Amino acid sequence: MIKQLVISALLCGTVAPGAVAQSSGTTEQDIVTAYMKQQRIEQWLDAETQAIQAEREGAALLRNPELEVRYEPMTYADGSEENELAIWLTQSFDAWGARDSRQQAANHKALVEQLRLAAEVRDELVEVKRLFYRLVMLRDHYASAQQWVKQLEKLVDLSNQQLQLNEQSALDHFRLNQALSSAVLQLSTLEQQVISTSKSLNAYTGLTLSNINASLLPSDLAISRLSQLSPPQDTLELKVLESLLKGLDAERAGADAMALPEIALSVGVRQLDTNAGNQSEAAASLAIELPLFERGQYQSRHYASLKSALGIEQKQTQRRVLQTFASIKQRLKAGIKGLNKAQQESVSEMLDSATEAYWLGEISVTELIDIQQTQMALSEQVLSAKLAIRQDWIALQSLLNQTTEINQ
Repeated sequence: MIKQLVISALLCGTVAPGAVAQSSGTTEQDIVTAYMKQQRIEQWLDAETQAIQAEREGAALLRNPELEVRYEPMTYADGSEENELAIWLTQSFDAWGARDSRQQAANHKALVEQLRLAAEVRDELVEVKRLFYRLVMLRDHYASAQQWVKQLEKLVDLSNQQLQLNEQSALDHFRLNQALSSAVLQLSTLEQQVISTSKSLNAYTGLTLSNINASLLPSDLAISRLSQLSPPQDTLELKVLESLLKGLDAERAGADAMALPEIALSVGVRQLDTNAGNQSEAAASLAIELPLFERGQYQSRHYASLKSALGIEQKQTQRRVLQTFASIKQRLKAGIKGLNKAQQESVSEMLDSATEAYWLGEISVTELIDIQQTQMALSEQVLSAKLAIRQDWIALQSLLNQTTEINQ
């Protein structure tokens, strides 16, 4: 059961860990597979499942039988002796469904534990994906910043040549050097962030990523496709609450069964040794408990109250799930619309155009740096918007119990 809840879902469409990034780069699927292997998820789930199964089997067992051995030697005044040996075996029975109720309650408890394990793996996998796509964003940001540094290095070299020929002002040359120093520092900061994020991802997956094959934006994600998505009706959290409610029903049924008499059957043998000889006989007895005082009435009310409170929590969770679903969809739609409106020309073309205008004397060095820094800031904002869309999409996938890209 737990494998169906977790393993098959998480590994749907993934590739083998050994194939990671050898030719085309590391994908989201590779990260999922590596995470499962590195964290030994299957072994962990197996161990947890065995522990849960042991509890279920324990609930199905009958009570232990009772063995009673009684020996009574007697000596009378006339010297005669009489020794009695009795052996009784007694078994109690839950004749009115209490045992079945315990089994049902144990089954629902086991399902709750399995669902919670699945939710734990799901939440950790969400964090792994967030780290992976943050690394994708940093990769793209680093590439853009690196291009900016190369442009400035060329500008500073050319400016230095112009300065030697007295065709460039020392102030313009100084401003270009300032911009280059700032860009180099920014590139260094990005490099540190890449290293930190890579190490965090490595702790989850064991992978050292040198080549990533992933787009920051989800593939083929459009407003029309989002509009087709229906609200989730059976999230793991809702399934947990449903199983808890059914478990309380079983617990209450078991408590109600206590109002009926419990039956105990005894079989045995009695042997009597006297001076006149030996006598033995088989015997049987049936004991019926009279439920005069403890009849499960308090437990029954207890479980009824718990179920009522849990029913309220279930309704609250359903509303919260629907609100979260609607909120994420609205954010995704707004993010896609904003990104489409902010369409920009390539950074390379913008930087080349500004540089050419500077050397033609059409703009000053201050204007050149301002244009390029504005362009870089815009590129950073676009990357941040794409990352926000990706993170919302990961949250939506988690809410819908999906693990792969649209169309995959």
